[in-house]
Amino acid sequence: MKSIKALSITLLFLGVNTLKAQEGKHTFGLSYNVEKDESSIYLNEPNNVWAELQPSLGMQLFYYYNLNTYMKFGSYLEMTKAKIETYRTSNYDASRWNFGVQCLGKYPDWYVFIQGGAYVSAAIANSDQWDDSFSGLDYGIILGPAAEYKGFGIALHVHAGYSILNSYGSEPVKMWLHDRRLYLKLYYTY
Repeated sequence: MKSIKALSITLLFLGVNTLKAQEGKHTFGLSYNVEKDESSIYLNEPNNVWAELQPSLGMQLFYYYNLNTYMKFGSYLEMTKAKIETYRTSNYDASRWNFGVQCLGKYPDWYVFIQGGAYVSAAIANSDQWDDSFSGLDYGIILGPAAEYKGFGIALHVHAGYSILNSYGSEPVKMWLHDRRLYLKLYYTY
């Protein structure tokens, strides 16, 4: 008798969670970098110098598939423009494109909640000052508050991570980037 009650309660719990997860499966959104803080960038051979990266624009388009009430998995396309400033060379403009995947969790299941997750992407950086583009891997964590009401959502997320980029024809040969961005995200779930 106890096992039937336990099985019934478990099935009821799973059924309610499944119905709740069916409310909205797809999330589309746009985010904008609201903090223009400097980041550190290391330019390897022949420069061997730490430089300052001053972002001027950062935007992101993203899509999530809601796996359940608490987890989302999706992809994103990000574009960042910045000015690289070193003491050895003149300042120059650069841009970076990222295309990757994100996983996001939330807690609690209410109108206002905390989100946390991770991202990994392929990254391409280029500038008029370089002979060739840099390409490599970008990865990091996501954390911040969010609020949703009737399918519309707003979030303020910190993206903190690293980029390891290589070039096969220009100098510098390798670039390491430690990056922290603050994004204001607007999205819609249906």
